Amino acid sequence: MKKVLILCTGNSCRSQMAEGWLRHFSPETQVYSAGTHPEGVNVHARHVMKVAGVDISNHTSNHVNDYMNMDFDYVITVCDNAKERCPYFPTIAEKVHESFPDPAGAKGTDVEVMKEYIKVRDMLKSYFKDFAINKLGADVRTNIFAWVEVPVLDFDRAKEFYEALLDMPIQEVDLAGVKHGFWSGTDNGVGGAIVKGEGAPSNTGPLVYFDGGKDLNNSLCRVNDLGGEVIISKTLISEEIGYYATFNDTEGNRLAFWSKN
Repeated sequence: MKKVLILCTGNSCRSQMAEGWLRHFSPETQVYSAGTHPEGVNVHARHVMKVAGVDISNHTSNHVNDYMNMDFDYVITVCDNAKERCPYFPTIAEKVHESFPDPAGAKGTDVEVMKEYIKVRDMLKSYFKDFAINKLGADVRTNIFAWVEVPVLDFDRAKEFYEALLDMPIQEVDLAGVKHGFWSGTDNGVGGAIVKGEGAPSNTGPLVYFDGGKDLNNSLCRVNDLGGEVIISKTLISEEIGYYATFNDTEGNRLAFWSKN
């Protein structure tokens, strides 16, 4: 089992969020964090991580000396100040440095300060997901869903609706007597199809969300013109998560769009 130590100056914010993300992406790895001058866990860091689904409320702020006798595979510094002191850490571990902005120094309104914490949180998420995959060999799934099938009654009508709504061609294929209309998978690997001959349309079952791109209104505004029905117009979930909207397609399925902006 690999061991990783993440260092910053105060072990208050950046290293705490990094520890949370690395534990999340590689639960089989023993992950620790520490500071050269520990200050206690930052309350804003706890909040933005909890919103993102990672709980660091039980983390403690530790001094680097607490881990002097442990053998690590990696020692990662996430601020320049900690990097200056890292060469004196007595370990044969591979040393890695990646500097991140300190959100604790953010100025402005409460909203502006929180946006800085969110920005750094997401930078740490991206970096430590890649680290977990490329350095620790973690099996990190980018998406829970790999494929989506939407049951339809009138295949030609549904094909016309979804080609116009999603702005992409749909390829007709007959698989074991079931008619499928495939749309292209996105860059993150999630694809799907409309299907006639298996399943039944529903407006009460699981809700499938389509990526609405930069602004979901660009797609949602076409729903009524194409024969569907907008149920919930563009609505803010939160500043961190983005917006959503729901609609019925021409076949009676309840579906949704999501977009960050």
